[in-house]
Amino acid sequence: MIGLSQNDSPVIFEVIATCETTPVESPDDGADDPCIWVPAHNPAGTIVVGTDKKFGLETYDLSGQKINRFGFGNINNVDINPYFFSPNSDGIITSALVIGTNRSTHSIDFFRLDDSGELFLIHREVIGQEMGDLYGLCTFSESGVHYFVASDKDGTIMRASYAEPAQNNAQNSAVPADKKAISVNDPFIFKLNSTVEGLVADTHYKTLYIAEEDQGIWAYPLTDHSAFAPRLILATDDNLLMADIEGLTLLWCAGSQILKPVRDFQNSSFGQH
Repeated sequence: MIGLSQNDSPVIFEVIATCETTPVESPDDGADDPCIWVPAHNPAGTIVVGTDKKFGLETYDLSGQKINRFGFGNINNVDINPYFFSPNSDGIITSALVIGTNRSTHSIDFFRLDDSGELFLIHREVIGQEMGDLYGLCTFSESGVHYFVASDKDGTIMRASYAEPAQNNAQNSAVPADKKAISVNDPFIFKLNSTVEGLVADTHYKTLYIAEEDQGIWAYPLTDHSAFAPRLILATDDNLLMADIEGLTLLWCAGSQILKPVRDFQNSSFGQH
């Protein structure tokens, strides 16, 4: 891992894996993007969902052993919303919502993940011609509203909200809450100049971080695009951050500092800023 700052020299850390999953079955560059669900009622039952982008999704336990494999299509990126479904009568949330960019169907796919590691497709939102080959994705919740952000290989980015359809919200609905379809609303589209994959939302500072692979990391307003002007906060160069930036994530640290590890495909490294 490389500690990145364009005002200081890089600090290099060695990162050693303590656990690895079994390999995906597709050859070559099949494994791509993971998300993790830690059930509040059973942290030991944590489930890792990973993409086999030439086949679908796989689920793993904490030891890295595969639980199941699902042929949903060429899903490139995934993220998870652990708070979308309502708790049961005992106050326990037994399912999480997984969202993925499906390049086979040109859609944003929504899945229910249960605590046994099973995934169920509950909605497929086909995306129109305003988006090209679907690529990156993240999800977040802000002021009680759930959102996803998706990107394509041409730098087009879509943010939209999602919810249970209003007609299914009646208290006496015969459809269980975690089996209902999803309605996607209020899509907002903007564009960068080249390929975008890494996306992560910072709900504390109301910022969406975007990795434009050949340019660097951008900070955009999360939902209120009048809040501040988008800015390039870390540019690619030949030393600290080489081009071909892939995934982004956030890690809270002491003193409310945020680290943003970045995967750099060119030199097989991770950076933090």
